[in-house]
Amino acid sequence: MSTFTILSLLWRYANTPRYPLVRFEVRRQPAWNEYMRPLRRLYRYTLRLGAGMLVIGTLIELISRSQVSLLLILFTLMLPAFGVVLLAVMLLGMAAWQVPIALAGSAVIVHERAESTWDILLTTPIPHTSILLSKLAVGLTRLQSFITLAALLQIIPLIGLLGQINRPAAELSGFSPLVLTLIVTALFVIDRLQQFVLAGLLGLAASLLADTWPLAVAGSVALGGILWMLRSAVALALAAAVNNIQWLDVNQVAVIGVPIVAAAARYPVAGMLLLALLLLVQEGVVRALLAWLLRRMITAR
Repeated sequence: MSTFTILSLLWRYANTPRYPLVRFEVRRQPAWNEYMRPLRRLYRYTLRLGAGMLVIGTLIELISRSQVSLLLILFTLMLPAFGVVLLAVMLLGMAAWQVPIALAGSAVIVHERAESTWDILLTTPIPHTSILLSKLAVGLTRLQSFITLAALLQIIPLIGLLGQINRPAAELSGFSPLVLTLIVTALFVIDRLQQFVLAGLLGLAASLLADTWPLAVAGSVALGGILWMLRSAVALALAAAVNNIQWLDVNQVAVIGVPIVAAAARYPVAGMLLLALLLLVQEGVVRALLAWLLRRMITAR
């Protein structure tokens, strides 16, 4: 089953709340919800405390004539912390977004096995592919806000990639640079879609292999991180192989990933062909992983 077929099925299940498996999975809350309540409470208290300090600082600023600005001190203390949090979220959304996507499918199967309903579910006439993907779709809908943010942030590495591509492409004439830009953009989008599906399938693999949901969550985070680091290592090695190692920027490789090889090649067309070949290999990995999951889900207990 191809990446685009998987994506179309995920989209259909996510937008079909009356589908039996989707409806049942939506009603079941993730096991970590009870552990997230203290964090949500701390988050709300922190926001209230920050707002209260700003209000108090503003009032003191209005009624006092002190030469020391308390409001300025508060902003000086709060803005760096806010900047650190914002930078961390942006880096997660741009570079390591595969980890939360893998987390989305980490506990959707292990719950069925813990409740001894997995074997019963496999005996139903529902296709096994539908069982896997419907559960993954529900897990992804819980991360809809993050997925939207990560998708928007992918514009940044895309712009960086096109900036590197357009340097050698400027030597081309006519509409060749425009055509090259459009093709590389399409390949970049395909790469990100393949990574999205691959990360989700790795989360399902963690859920199938683990015996408890904490192990499934830890396994999905580990697999998502390994996927990101492996892609970065492959991109760095290939980019260094097709060009001078001094040209490479490790930060760009970590954020852009495999598509960086299209910019690393001395000739734009050769880089584009190499990227297309890598995407074919990546597509084979997606199909092989899904086939393994379908075999593994029968023996999972």
